[in-house]
Amino acid sequence: MLYMLHAIVSKSVSRVISAFVVLIVAGHTTAAQTDTLTVGSATGAAGQQQSATISLTNAQKIAGLQLALKIGANTVIIDTVGAATRTEGMMVQWNAKNGKILMIDFALKHMIEPGEGPILNIRYYVASTAGAKTVSLTADGVVLSNLEGRAVPVVVKSGQFIIESPATPGHKAN
Repeated sequence: MLYMLHAIVSKSVSRVISAFVVLIVAGHTTAAQTDTLTVGSATGAAGQQQSATISLTNAQKIAGLQLALKIGANTVIIDTVGAATRTEGMMVQWNAKNGKILMIDFALKHMIEPGEGPILNIRYYVASTAGAKTVSLTADGVVLSNLEGRAVPVVVKSGQFIIESPATPGHKAN
């Protein structure tokens, strides 16, 4: 009786281990195919505008995108948001109050083709009162949608905005 119980437990443990091995292997396969959204970095001085991009590396067609662009200081603000070459023809909406960006093509004629490169052009404005510092640029709540409207797994990489020191009067910048 004890021998039979041992045999049953051994088979159960073996099945559990096999299931974990399958999950681990499947996880590695999925991770290799995960799309990556990258918030580009920029450098600018107080009182100036500076452009940067949000880029995407994707393995399948993307029909829509939603994200909230968060800026780590109130001295850098988003001035404008627009489509890039890869996303021409897609509708871009941006809410200045919460930084939420929505990009979609309801006719499904102008999707983001598989590949890599900029998908959004962002123009930032640096307040004239801003001091020199590095400000984080992050994308929160990122959702990519495929042709069927299903969410596509995505890894998000943050950027930064470097606010340069203003030139000291009477000194030339190098």
